[in-house]
Amino acid sequence: MRVRVQPLCRLILPVLLCLSVPLQAAQLAVSQDYPTIQEAVDQAAIDDTVAVSPGLYPGSVYLSHRIHLLGLGQSPAETVLDAQGRPYAVHCSYFDENDPGFRIENLTLTGASIVALDYSSGRHLRILRCLLVGNPGGAIHYQGVSILFSCQLSILQSTIAGNGLVDRLIDLTMVSQLTIQRSIIAGNPGAAEIYVAGQLPGMLIQYTNHFERAENSWSGLLAPYAGISGNISADPLFIDPEGDYRLAAGSPCLPPASPSGETLGAMGEGPGLPGFSALFWADPYSPWFPSEVAFHHLDSSQELLYEWDTDGDGVYDKVGTHPRVNYEGPGLFDVTLRVTDLQGREERSSVEGFIQLGGRRLRVPGDYPSLAAALAVTIPGDSVLLDCGTYLEHDLIVGNGVTIGSVDNDPDCVILDGQGLGRILDARETDSLCVRGITFRNGWTLEEGGAIASGDRLELQNCRFQLNSANSGGALSGSDYSSRTSIVRGCEFERNLATVAGGAAWQVNGDWSDCRFVSNSAGQIGGALNSGGSLNGGVGDLLGVLESCLFQDNRAALGGAVFAGDLEASGCDFINNEASESGGALKGGSLELEDCRFIGNRSQGNGGAIDASIVFGPRRLRLRDTLLHMNQASGLGGAIHGTNTSLELFQCTLAWNVAAQGSQIHGSNLGPYILATKLQLLRSIVVPGGTGHPFVLSYSNASQEPPLVQECDLWSPDGFDWYSINEFAGVNGNLELDPLFCDPDTGDLHLLPGSPCRHHYNDDAVDMGYSTGSCYPVSVTPTALPEALALTVAPNPFNSRTLIAFELPRPGIVRLDVHDLLGRRVLRVIQEPLSAGEHRVPIDCAELASGVYILRLRTPDAELARRMLVLK
Repeated sequence: MRVRVQPLCRLILPVLLCLSVPLQAAQLAVSQDYPTIQEAVDQAAIDDTVAVSPGLYPGSVYLSHRIHLLGLGQSPAETVLDAQGRPYAVHCSYFDENDPGFRIENLTLTGASIVALDYSSGRHLRILRCLLVGNPGGAIHYQGVSILFSCQLSILQSTIAGNGLVDRLIDLTMVSQLTIQRSIIAGNPGAAEIYVAGQLPGMLIQYTNHFERAENSWSGLLAPYAGISGNISADPLFIDPEGDYRLAAGSPCLPPASPSGETLGAMGEGPGLPGFSALFWADPYSPWFPSEVAFHHLDSSQELLYEWDTDGDGVYDKVGTHPRVNYEGPGLFDVTLRVTDLQGREERSSVEGFIQLGGRRLRVPGDYPSLAAALAVTIPGDSVLLDCGTYLEHDLIVGNGVTIGSVDNDPDCVILDGQGLGRILDARETDSLCVRGITFRNGWTLEEGGAIASGDRLELQNCRFQLNSANSGGALSGSDYSSRTSIVRGCEFERNLATVAGGAAWQVNGDWSDCRFVSNSAGQIGGALNSGGSLNGGVGDLLGVLESCLFQDNRAALGGAVFAGDLEASGCDFINNEASESGGALKGGSLELEDCRFIGNRSQGNGGAIDASIVFGPRRLRLRDTLLHMNQASGLGGAIHGTNTSLELFQCTLAWNVAAQGSQIHGSNLGPYILATKLQLLRSIVVPGGTGHPFVLSYSNASQEPPLVQECDLWSPDGFDWYSINEFAGVNGNLELDPLFCDPDTGDLHLLPGSPCRHHYNDDAVDMGYSTGSCYPVSVTPTALPEALALTVAPNPFNSRTLIAFELPRPGIVRLDVHDLLGRRVLRVIQEPLSAGEHRVPIDCAELASGVYILRLRTPDAELARRMLVLK
């Protein structure tokens, strides 16, 4: 099989290996028609089918209108949507009172930190023959639009296994009918409960195996269905409970033992090799054209031999055990790959296809005297390379599918200066633009996008934006806030200005990682970022995903740093941002935040750090492993203010936040919403500041769901004022003890070894509060600046403690983590801005088992990894 693809800046070509499925007229094919699932979804009309070829698809998929998402493999294990630590694998948000709903079929959803499948404000959801496995968070969150409509969730012939430590495997709100048939729910480490908020739904549970513990798996909401309607509780006998969910011979879920006489769950009988799936992809980090072609397969544990025919001549000219091959220049290449065992005897698969790597390279000023002259002759796939220097150009029209960058991929090398005379790049008529290693300065327009006005997709890497201004999007603007295909990595935004919205960027929605936003401002909304759309934050206003970004000293009226209807963020810092009206750092509707820090943010109205009070409701704010410290509001909610919002906090620390009312959290509900503001505070630490009650929860209807506070430490030197949550004092494992922070005077809120919030002392499985690591300081050695990133571990191997040394050639946000061999993060060492130079930090791995681990160092510019061996 040959597939011809012409990628621009980034290419992903999934290759169908085992099965060829004819596509119907209403089908959009991935990868034949679209390189990514999200691009196909964004182009699909209502009721279309997005048919996904077998392969591994990283990231999240967002569904905003009614479609059928279908995997084309012989089993769901062949088509894998891997969230790679992002909050969701699939997020659905759509409402139509006549809507028959979404259907998701024959897919694997894995790697989601919060929940594999999130369905908000919808009617019907049908999950058929799917694997929901390996998600550190839960499996399904379903929130119906209203109790006034019939909202139904159906789970049919699916397997839910190996998901995380959360208590709510399936979390339901406003669902009128729950159906589970011919499915397996087994091997989930947490309580694996089905939780329903509000009125219980009608339930049909048939021919399902629920096996989590040796006894009493059918508990809670499922207890009445134990032993009836063909339901069982027995070990399903997975081939490998750690990752191969096919069923071994003799499984009670296979005929003839199966109570229905048919196979239960999403997978059939093993043994034998699982369905083999693969991807070709071109390296998106290559400076000018993707020069490296890589091959990915699902079973990465096997040692295999890769034989490459790189030019289609029938000769395998590169052979090795590493699944990558490099090309010296751009072009269209006919690639064939044969994968065998190490002896070259047993062929596992053969893949072939055409890969387009880059296009022409136009040098400025070598080939053309100016950037304008080079852009005038470009065609899709071309790259324009700028030699070092300052270019005084503006109002440049960019053609479709062009890459622009500095010859050294260094923003200090090339500066495009608009001199305040106009917008620098106009790419509004393009489908794709890629820019790398350039500083944009002094761009100006009375419209949108002072530096760059982009079309459908914008990809930026290692760029810098300074002193640009516009009506909206001081530096960047996009064309359509419903599109979420842009990628921005390792970029800096400083002192950009928008008179209305998005001081740094407006409507550039997609994935943002390792970026810095400092001293940007907007006259109305989103001092740094604004997702676009209305001030009411409709369900379409999805900014996308933020990862390891810094927001500092940004200003706006609403949302000092960010204003977004919907947002997911992980590993981000919000420091000293300010809003003149509400949301000192962040204002939004449905917000999912993990491993973030909000420090010293201010609001002259409500929500010193976060205001989750956009008008349309109900909405949700979910925080996990997050710090809120020394934020302040002149009005309500020193840390958090929410109206018509479900407030869910897990393993968070709220300390010394200040407000007129609700120094930590203020929540209320308005209007007709039956499910409005509620509070769930779990395994968290709260230390109030200032005067007034730390928690103020006010409700306007009698059916409001009561709060839940469990396994938390709520402490004040003068005695904690429980006020709205007084029924939880001394119960549910709650404490009222000094948490023993390392050094609160300097802002070090890690826990001392003897803290009552550490699990060694409170008999819990995990620590309370945010990222409770050690108090070890990071030492900096003042030396000459290194030329490149470096990382060492010594001693290695080691028993429990070792010393990490690394060198940074430039300052930036640094993330240092320890991962196991499955890629799961087991220890966060550092995540903070650091200066250039040599750094040393000791780490304690006493709680890790013996074995091999990967130490991974990430900066905005590069990434390094080293193996560590723990011996005990």
